[in-house]
Amino acid sequence: MVITVSLDNWVSLIVMVTALAGAYAALHRDLKRETGFLRTELKQDMTELKRDMVEVRTELKQDMTELRTELKQDMTELRTELKQDLTEVRAELRSDLAGVRVDLKADIARLDDRIYGLAAGMRPPWEQRHAD
Repeated sequence: MVITVSLDNWVSLIVMVTALAGAYAALHRDLKRETGFLRTELKQDMTELKRDMVEVRTELKQDMTELRTELKQDMTELRTELKQDLTEVRAELRSDLAGVRVDLKADIARLDDRIYGLAAGMRPPWEQRHAD
């Protein structure tokens, strides 16, 4: 079998190869340009992200400092209130104890009087028993 190739076939083949090479070059050039744009955009986005992270970190540090200050103030206020409350409770306890002490002394004095009265009332019969 003999294949004959005419000039038209060769021209068509060359035109197709040239068209494919041009399309490949154009697509490759566009792809490189797009990749370059994407890289540039990615670098810009990373730079913005780093800047945003620094800003957020700074804000967080400021917020934490403010919260610490507020917490210290709250703790100081609570400590002061607690000391005042304890002082009041101590004063109440001392007055209550003083009242109990007065009542106890009165009870002891009353018991002492009763015991003395009983002992004085028992003295004559006791002296009589021992005298006999």
